[in-house]
Amino acid sequence: MLKYGIVTYADRPVKKGNKNKPNLGDPIQTYAMKYIYRQMGIPEEELVEVSRYQAKNYDGEYVVLPFNCFNMVWNQSGRPYGTLPLSEKIIPVFTSFHLHSRVLSDEITANLRQFEPVGCRDEETLKNMRKHGIRAYLSGCVTAVLPKRKTTPSARKVFFVDIPESVKPYIPEELLEAGEFVSHQPLFCHDGDGDVMTREEYELFYQNGVRQLERYRDEATLVVTSRLHAATPCMAMGIPVVLVSNRFDQRFSFLDRYLPLYTPEQFNQIDWNPAPAEYEKEKQMVLNMFIRQIRKTYDEYKEICEVREFYESRTKAFYNQSFVNDILQLKEQKDGRVRYALWGVTSQSLQLIHVIQDYCPDWEYVGMIDRKVTGEFEGKPVVTSDEIANMDDDIIYFIVPEAAQKAAAELLSGQKRQYVLAKENGLDMTYVFD
Repeated sequence: MLKYGIVTYADRPVKKGNKNKPNLGDPIQTYAMKYIYRQMGIPEEELVEVSRYQAKNYDGEYVVLPFNCFNMVWNQSGRPYGTLPLSEKIIPVFTSFHLHSRVLSDEITANLRQFEPVGCRDEETLKNMRKHGIRAYLSGCVTAVLPKRKTTPSARKVFFVDIPESVKPYIPEELLEAGEFVSHQPLFCHDGDGDVMTREEYELFYQNGVRQLERYRDEATLVVTSRLHAATPCMAMGIPVVLVSNRFDQRFSFLDRYLPLYTPEQFNQIDWNPAPAEYEKEKQMVLNMFIRQIRKTYDEYKEICEVREFYESRTKAFYNQSFVNDILQLKEQKDGRVRYALWGVTSQSLQLIHVIQDYCPDWEYVGMIDRKVTGEFEGKPVVTSDEIANMDDDIIYFIVPEAAQKAAAELLSGQKRQYVLAKENGLDMTYVFD
């Protein structure tokens, strides 16, 4: 049965000890997605968690997964993560998606295009998607649809969240007196033996993010921050926000729809008594769009996934068993990369080459020999037997059609070339020379 999924930051890579500084903005995004599911009437206990770091390798139940997170194509930089392209078990709804990497493989591009249009969190991602011919639109961040708080604190309380030192001389004294300096990257101690967070550590990490967000909601009369995932959810909750940084990168290229982005040259112009951003009508529009996309995708794939699961969960037979056993024996005998050609364009030739590709993926297929057929076979040229004399001596020839085997064997033996005869019950490897 198709399930609803949610991106988490479990399996997060960490180092032993207390030198880790995971960003609380990550679990805040998961928290926002749980809120959207609640609006859909989907209980949290029914959600299937999918780690952002292992989405490529996910092998659980089929899930519709709103993919609302920051990503780099980690395998480009040798990181031990598996994010993109996504697992076949994931039907993604790309929304509030940020992709920092601009160079994309054909495989990743095809995966994104398969599930377009891609809802991009920021304009950088939007331009990148369109550059690769992927239909996309600017969706903003899911944390921007969090509900407005019901009450406003009576006592003044200002949270300064990871602000740059350069802005401190411009902060009014009365705000500093009512202020608390906090960080979204607190030190985190990893006590486990592995190089990823334990489940208990991840739960603590998530709850720390939620508690911090709830403190803003319940206590803050103003939030001054350089953090995207402090500014956006606080803005959504109706808290006045001042957004400051020495330099804003393009991850923020949606948030300027709501808030000024103050950099050092504007610090002397900061409005230290801003009104809360008012966009409840637009917030509901965006929230409705997220919900419709998720439901539409679920309805589209529900029956498909049920049929897929029905067939794919069967007890599978051993296909082409005789070919497989003999190919594995030959692989052991040759103990290295093999270059091979096939003789005879037949359906059995296709079966044989597929067995070789599945069980000996490092072997190199160089071409097909056939007197009557021209063109290509499985991406390689079809040539006649007259051209074998011009081919390399190390090639092994798999002679498939029974009617061609006698003449082919005589020709190849005369040239001292290696060959294998395909039989009904497997392969005759008598004529593979060492």
